[in-house]
Amino acid sequence: MEREEHCGGRRVEKGDLRTLPFVIATPLELAAVQALKWKDGVDEDGMVKAYAERLVANLKLYGLEDPTTASAKGSAGPEGLLSELSDEEVAEEIKSLKEPSRYEHVNEAGHKIRRLVSVWRGLTLAQRVLGAQMPGGDVETYRTATKLREDIEAAVKTIKENLQDGQSVKDHPTVKLWEDVKNEK
Repeated sequence: MEREEHCGGRRVEKGDLRTLPFVIATPLELAAVQALKWKDGVDEDGMVKAYAERLVANLKLYGLEDPTTASAKGSAGPEGLLSELSDEEVAEEIKSLKEPSRYEHVNEAGHKIRRLVSVWRGLTLAQRVLGAQMPGGDVETYRTATKLREDIEAAVKTIKENLQDGQSVKDHPTVKLWEDVKNEK
């Protein structure tokens, strides 16, 4: 991920996509699966540990938020934003706000699942490969994986609650992905 062709070298600046948890988790997943399937569960080249260290450090800094937007959130409350607008602009802004549609709820939940599943799977596979060598330790990894699982299940619930009559949550492709991944052995 540090090569020049990947976002320009080792220096990581604000907004660098390499800081996104799911971006770090993807090569972690690949390295862990390779170790488990073809290297008897041994991290011979150290890539599982290297990516696990990056992911754990990133999660400590940013949590599961997108670090490119985390600093922008909450920096100026809504009253600060509205105070810069005229009364007419405020009224127009309020009129434009509407409850998201069922489709938007399902789409947002599916997007969340796709990102979180990669992080959850990367952590759980790395834990299987690294055991006691897992960065952050067993307890912290367990807590993070549990929180991820809860967030994913909450997103599945959101999808279920927003499907139209006659649709099954089991038919939703993102939910199928989660079911397949969580039941892997």
